[in-house]
Amino acid sequence: MAIVRGGLIQMSLKGDTSMSPEKIRDKMLEAHLPLIEKAAKQKVQVLCFQEVFTQPYFCPSQDKK
Repeated sequence: MAIVRGGLIQMSLKGDTSMSPEKIRDKMLEAHLPLIEKAAKQKVQVLCFQEVFTQPYFCPSQDKK
């Protein structure tokens, strides 16, 4: 039986959400890279991120209609 080590990363967008998509992407990648490196050092084989992790979540509210 093989053991597969998994990891999860989820964080919020820190800062001004009115930034350009490119600036948001760069800030989120910068924030995630140290965690990705830490996971690699811990021998994580499958690393999962939240949906659209390089952009603000596109649906901040829901309308029941």
